[in-house]
Amino acid sequence: MLTTWTELAAQPPIHRAGRRRFTDEELRAVFDSIDTSGDGEICVAELQVAIRTVDPKADDKTVERMLSFADADGDDTVSFAEFKEIIRASLTPKR
Repeated sequence: MLTTWTELAAQPPIHRAGRRRFTDEELRAVFDSIDTSGDGEICVAELQVAIRTVDPKADDKTVERMLSFADADGDDTVSFAEFKEIIRASLTPKR
């Protein structure tokens, strides 16, 4: 899921056919593993730790781009609803 998020936030975005649909339970498990403070929000520091476990070479700009891409309400964090929306949106065919 972090790879999907990274690809969607890339400039230009990377859209791949055949992305699998994740269950709400899978989405919640990944979200909770990133949200290490347990406050229900992913902040930039938590996202940096998570993305660097997947891609140790990820730079700060990548992380900032991911956060701003997902942060629909502009509060500099990503809620579960925002996280779920971007992952689910990756399955919507582009026209």
